[in-house]
Amino acid sequence: MPARSSAVRPASPESGHPTIPENDTLTPEAASLPAVLTVNELAALLRLDRKTVYGEIAAGRIPGIRRFGARRPVYRAHRDTVLTWLAGQFQQARPSRRTR
Repeated sequence: MPARSSAVRPASPESGHPTIPENDTLTPEAASLPAVLTVNELAALLRLDRKTVYGEIAAGRIPGIRRFGARRPVYRAHRDTVLTWLAGQFQQARPSRRTR
């Protein structure tokens, strides 16, 4: 059996996001999360207050975030990108697309 690399696999063409390293398996808790997280789910995963998560999103410090809507924006996070970032294998969060 070939040795598995601990490097992040290249992003799949469909998602455009990095994926979890091949030799890592999702914990049952992480596997039960949907592929796209709401801010409340992300806050629970990070064990942070919801308002803190909104602040980190606005500052561009959490990767894998997409913003929908203009007047009342809704944010969603890509689970695999966030888990890779938490594992310390994601280099840097992309800045928020939010303009001021």
